[in-house]
Amino acid sequence: KHCTVCCTFDDRIFFTGNPDLPNTVFYTQRDLTGHNNPTYVGVLNWFDDGMGNTPNVAMMSNASTLMVLKGNTMQDGSIYYHTGADGGNDLTPRIYPSVEGLAGLGCVGMAVNFRDDCVFMSNQGLEAIAKQTVNLERTIEHRSTNIDGLMLRSDLSLARAAEWEGYLCILIDGKMFLADSRQAFEGIGGAMEYEWYYVADVCGYDGDNQKYFLADYTPPEIAEFCMSNSIGISDSEDGRVRYIGEDKNEENDLVKSEQFEKTVDDITLTYTVYYVEQDSKKYLVESYGEMENGTPDMACEICAVEDVLFFGTEGGKLLCLNNDKRGTNDNDPDKSRIPAEWYNNSGHAYIARAVLAMENAGVPHYTKTTVKRGTVLRLKSFEQSAFDVYATTDRQATTLLTSQSNSVTTFDAFNIENLGLLTADSGVLAIKEKTKKWVEKQYEFRNDKPNQPFGLYSITYRYTISGDVKNK
Repeated sequence: KHCTVCCTFDDRIFFTGNPDLPNTVFYTQRDLTGHNNPTYVGVLNWFDDGMGNTPNVAMMSNASTLMVLKGNTMQDGSIYYHTGADGGNDLTPRIYPSVEGLAGLGCVGMAVNFRDDCVFMSNQGLEAIAKQTVNLERTIEHRSTNIDGLMLRSDLSLARAAEWEGYLCILIDGKMFLADSRQAFEGIGGAMEYEWYYVADVCGYDGDNQKYFLADYTPPEIAEFCMSNSIGISDSEDGRVRYIGEDKNEENDLVKSEQFEKTVDDITLTYTVYYVEQDSKKYLVESYGEMENGTPDMACEICAVEDVLFFGTEGGKLLCLNNDKRGTNDNDPDKSRIPAEWYNNSGHAYIARAVLAMENAGVPHYTKTTVKRGTVLRLKSFEQSAFDVYATTDRQATTLLTSQSNSVTTFDAFNIENLGLLTADSGVLAIKEKTKKWVEKQYEFRNDKPNQPFGLYSITYRYTISGDVKNK
């Protein structure tokens, strides 16, 4: 009792984390029937790892070894390895001798076997327990070099982990770091490293509001009602982003609503018309499902159930990634798609960014000039898609190159502002770029609009040699 950590190993359950017994590990045993009983812990079914008050904070196992991870002991071992052996008597038929591991690098709470890579969270980031290829001696290797700049700003003791669709998803107070098992590479010193992705502000919202825009046309089914009630269309150039929120108790530039009924083919339909009042005039407004404002309720727990990734928030909400909406558009023949209307964060906009490496095109000793219209993108098509392309070089700050729409022409989610002419699953777009006299260059793709995803397959560009690199 009072244990906070459990782990299955050798057909038994192991418990630790009791604050009154910080070094002790208990494990289940066979009962009088001769079967392993997950509720029975014998009087002698325990062992201690280490001395002093540094607690056992996590356990994990692979096929042959149970690993008990302690906090930073500074001098004693911080990892203990256990392999099952026959006890030779009826009181302890199974024992688990320990081997003390490396000292100094303790675990802060999270440990998981990620596709046979036993990893844990330390104060320095994500570490792994590996073996030397020569003598099979266990060593600790770093795995989070590419994301440490962001990860180490968080309280790593709050980290929670789940394995989902080939990713190790680490959640820390609403921030999720994803290690991709399919993009491992050899890092500094020959240790394996992961490519990482980062998702900020995984949360729900309290007290958020529907966002409205001034309508640019009158739907036929409500045109007659609008005319009879003097509700018109605004000619304001920036009107489509001016009116925000919903409060029917105020009269100044906030959204109001009225309902009316209309009979069509002996069927009575009820319509709701939303409008705002400005300068004693009424203007029709509409919503695209976008939300705004509200207080974020950050996710603090994570769990993967089959192919759905769930989050639990501090306020008690249960959230999941929108991949459960995959294939829900009946008009889309590609059922592997998530419809564009689900690319949002609980209805809110978020910033999506893909930042490529700063690279020198293989000729670091020359300056280059990008050939005009020589930059070509191959992109995934969506029913709604838009993005901005930026370039950064050693000579110029981040500069906007172009804003692009990459939408497939359909009428299920028609938006005249984002009209594209693509009909294929992917599209090729040329960018009018002429970045001059650079040694290194970096591209960035960005979108901050809800329900408008983008996907990048490749980017290629042509350049001419400008001359030798000069001192600055």
